Amino acid sequence: MSPRRHGGPPIGYGVVLAGQEVTVVRTRRGRGDAESRVVLRTETSPREVAALPAVMEMQAEVAAGEALVSLGVPAGAGLVRWLRTPFTSRSKAARILPSLLDVQLPFPLEQCAHAVAKIEPGEHGKVCALAVAARYTELTELLDAARERGIDPALMDHEALALWDHARSLGRGGPLAVAHLGRTRGVLAIGDGGRLDSAHALPAAVAASTASDAALLSRLRHLLRSRQPDPDRPLAWVWAGAAAADKTVRDPLEAALKAELPGVLFAVAPEPETFLAGALARRAAAGDADAWNLRRGALEHPSLATRRRRDARRTAVAALVAGVFLVAVNLGWRTVLDQRGLNLDSLILEQAQRMTGLPESALRVEPVHVVRTHLASRSGPDDPFREAMAPGVTDVLYRVASLAARLQLSLHGFSASEGSFVISGSGPDADACRRLAEQWDDAASPLDLNVQSEQTGRPTSFTARGVYGSP
Repeated sequence: MSPRRHGGPPIGYGVVLAGQEVTVVRTRRGRGDAESRVVLRTETSPREVAALPAVMEMQAEVAAGEALVSLGVPAGAGLVRWLRTPFTSRSKAARILPSLLDVQLPFPLEQCAHAVAKIEPGEHGKVCALAVAARYTELTELLDAARERGIDPALMDHEALALWDHARSLGRGGPLAVAHLGRTRGVLAIGDGGRLDSAHALPAAVAASTASDAALLSRLRHLLRSRQPDPDRPLAWVWAGAAAADKTVRDPLEAALKAELPGVLFAVAPEPETFLAGALARRAAAGDADAWNLRRGALEHPSLATRRRRDARRTAVAALVAGVFLVAVNLGWRTVLDQRGLNLDSLILEQAQRMTGLPESALRVEPVHVVRTHLASRSGPDDPFREAMAPGVTDVLYRVASLAARLQLSLHGFSASEGSFVISGSGPDADACRRLAEQWDDAASPLDLNVQSEQTGRPTSFTARGVYGSP
């Protein structure tokens, strides 16, 4: 549903739990099509599943940071809703999306995990958003069932979204319906022109069972009642799931649906029994899970929480890098560096990489991009008349940021003026903040540290003042 970022681990595992049955597909992201294979399909007990070599291999790849595991959230446990806003501005629309979703939910918003899987312009340019939500209680039950089997997924993906994404990747255009019929449950995703319109839970389909066929057909007829057949744009119907692979289930349904939808074109998905698990695996390997992952909030996986905090720290340090170079421009560094044959643009990236550990490609976005743009706009005939600034301030900033990172301190702000600098931040406690001054390696210019009083359950703030020397 989202643009592919190709970030994160290259391997994705898709897990589908249906009663005692466990299906797992492994996908490796490549330059071309992803490579997928079924690694597990069994109906044995949870304890026996946890001891299987395939599960242990999956655990090892996850522990090594090479893979992410995605667990399917059944359509009956989650909701998919389109939200229509009165705004053309995405930032304004984003502020009211939770309220719009709350109105459409049959339970309080605070009782569920929710995500915005897609944002796009709607009628008259007004922003529309595809939201997905599921109650924490049901997500917890799914997680517990997976953990019983030795599987701890970092991602939880609504099955209808995964199915739709996978079906579209097969080149299906125009009106499309994807029906996954499992032995214990089913799901139907309907849309047009690549846009998912709605997702619905379906009852189980059992071969040679007249009662189950009748219940399923009744549900399908109800869901399709509002669709008007278009002879010029026939509906493409894709079957998936273990029951859909059985002609004794599929044929009677197709015969009945043809009477409801003249011109409908039926097809069976490749490897229908594992199509859903493969869809989950492909999305896990695509690197864009932030938009749709329902394992968030109180249920967030520890590995993703750690990565999010690390990225936040790196972003904060990158902001400090940007800030110091803006200060440098105001104090005339461009002249100094030009005289020495140095390139300020490349130095921005060099310092940012040293301090954040991020690749150059990641630093060509905000906030460093703002600085680079600002520098270009400031270049002019008055550059030779700018006062030269001592280059030592970047070394000071680098040393402070590196030491703060080792001490697990967060840096919030930086300012420099006339040979002195001030850095503000916070730490887990007062002792951690004081170690910044104790371990500062410049005896000639010690840090003047001011630590605020500790407050239970909140980070301790500090302010550090110092000086930097002349060239």
